[in-house]
Amino acid sequence: MPQYSVESVMTKGDYRRFLYYAVFFKNPKVVLGCNLIALMAAVLFSFGPGGLYVPRAALYFVAFDFLALGAVAFLTEKSNKNHMGKKTETINYAFYDEKVGIKTEEMKTQRKIKYSQIYSLEESKRFLIFFLTNQDALPLKKSCCEDVDGLKAFLKSRVRGYR
Repeated sequence: MPQYSVESVMTKGDYRRFLYYAVFFKNPKVVLGCNLIALMAAVLFSFGPGGLYVPRAALYFVAFDFLALGAVAFLTEKSNKNHMGKKTETINYAFYDEKVGIKTEEMKTQRKIKYSQIYSLEESKRFLIFFLTNQDALPLKKSCCEDVDGLKAFLKSRVRGYR
């Protein structure tokens, strides 16, 4: 018998918000990497016969940074489209003492994960996000849970990477 049972309905917009959180806020190295690539390209393109032209470098940096971050956003949107399409997805979570059961109705998949297998559990404004590895994550919408504070206390006692 599960301690908590939650049915989370993810729309395309919900999944999109989750992806942007996972890409840009969970891993700030993405933004730093885009900035470094833009800086290197700006410096490279700003050299002239007299040396480095700083105003041109600043302009190129803004343009290349916009392009790099735009490319990451494009890939995020592509991932959202590939995963969700035009549908909503219902995810059922069953929280037991030693594990969590996750069942998706649309994809007809079912997983049981021990709490020790959860890499980290993070809380955003709208979601509780289970990171199973650095790449694999499962979102749970807070609005679908009646007792969010009780569930958070339950998970804090079982997941060591709760943030």
